[in-house]
Amino acid sequence: MFIAEVTGVMYMLKVLGYSLVLFSATVNLDNRRYLTNINTPILMDRPIHEVAQTPSLPNENSIANTLGVVTWTGEKSGDDSKTTIKLYNHDGSLWFEVSFDEDSDRKPGESNPDFNPFAFHRDYFLLALKCLGADANRYEVIANESTGLRKYVKKIDRAMKLQTWEEHIVQLFSVGFDRSKNPLLSAPTPRGRRVRAPTDADVFFHPVAIKGDWLRVKWDLSESGAAKVAGTKIHYGWIKWKENNYLIIERFYFT
Repeated sequence: MFIAEVTGVMYMLKVLGYSLVLFSATVNLDNRRYLTNINTPILMDRPIHEVAQTPSLPNENSIANTLGVVTWTGEKSGDDSKTTIKLYNHDGSLWFEVSFDEDSDRKPGESNPDFNPFAFHRDYFLLALKCLGADANRYEVIANESTGLRKYVKKIDRAMKLQTWEEHIVQLFSVGFDRSKNPLLSAPTPRGRRVRAPTDADVFFHPVAIKGDWLRVKWDLSESGAAKVAGTKIHYGWIKWKENNYLIIERFYFT
């Protein structure tokens, strides 16, 4: 019996020894794997700026990240006797000349298909380019609203000036708006009461003043086709001219 017990104990010790050897080997293997992982570069997703992305197309009604518009002042460009606006490349070289003179051989938009500004009409001497920024000597503008092409206008050019969006909108001849989504209100707040708007197409809504996102407009009922208009002819109301950095009105520069 004693021999049997000794034999059993020795067997248990042998099994325990094998278990310790196996455990040690496993730990060493795991440690080697751990150390290998530490020294092996981890593959991560590429940074966003390195991933090819399709740029979103410019939106003519977006005014985000703009200072306003660079627009024609009505003056001549320096000593030039002609009404000519010059746009430049980033390196200072001339990119395009816009001429408003009827006797000029330069035909804006025909000689340069990349010229597609925010507002342009040669016959009415209208030119407005969205302004993205400015330094000491020039304005950075969008020369093509479809592609977002950027060019520069020199500040020394007396024919051009920077207008804020508020200044530009208020000087419009009239505006149009969606009366169902952007109704005329009595005050510059969504809580204002609705103002009855004329339905005659001959009535124009003329900008008067701006307060934040709101534009005060006036209209003259005598412009309508009615033979006689009783009572007050001039009326006022408020509409939104922008929302979330998007223009939500139609712009009319002429009668």
